[in-house]
Amino acid sequence: MWAVLARFGCPEDFVTLIHALHDGMVGRVCHQSILSEPFPITGSLKKGCVLDPTCFSLYVAAMLNEVPPTSPGINLRYRTDGGISNLARFRAKSKTSTITTHELQFANDNATPSSEH
Repeated sequence: MWAVLARFGCPEDFVTLIHALHDGMVGRVCHQSILSEPFPITGSLKKGCVLDPTCFSLYVAAMLNEVPPTSPGINLRYRTDGGISNLARFRAKSKTSTITTHELQFANDNATPSSEH
């Protein structure tokens, strides 16, 4: 994350400050009323951090810049003239449109399709 902030031109002092806010984070897991020993959290921002949406957007932008332009993507077929519950309507080639997407985003998760199995 810190390298991504620097890549987008954030000043070094700013990156150092944000890193310091998240440095030394630890977590614990509670399972069947037994609390684990603290363990370091090194790959995330603090939950509820006001910078989370901005940092996530920058990270996603950096990740998508690394997707090769020859990436196959995923073809999605759709219609805009009726209910979405009738899947048989997608068989009509003349009334459907297709779009190719190279990224899938939902909340704070992101995926890029791959043709490798």
